[in-house]
Amino acid sequence: MTLSESGMAMHEVVHPFMEDDVEVTDTGEILVPGNRTLISLNVARNRITDKGASKLLLAIQYQKTLSSLLQRGGPGLMRLVTNGNLVDQEHEVMKKLRLQMTARDPINRLETASPSK
Repeated sequence: MTLSESGMAMHEVVHPFMEDDVEVTDTGEILVPGNRTLISLNVARNRITDKGASKLLLAIQYQKTLSSLLQRGGPGLMRLVTNGNLVDQEHEVMKKLRLQMTARDPINRLETASPSK
């Protein structure tokens, strides 16, 4: 079955920089309207300590609170990679951070929703 046979629309993929509303500033910065949500962040092997991990946890909690209060915006950060840092992965803050991010990660949601084989 092809995409068109399944009823799904086929759209031409356009690179974001080719859109009409892309703006290049005098300083050479490229501004892409609508592309303001960070959904994946890899901070592996960045020498993050428990203090830094606590700040990451606060940021994730703040984003969740703000998103629910405003009831708008994108999904926010959905994936966070933190392995290889100075903070132990079994530290209480890291466990809380993992718990927060597990619920947001679409891969984890798909795996949990899939029926057991």
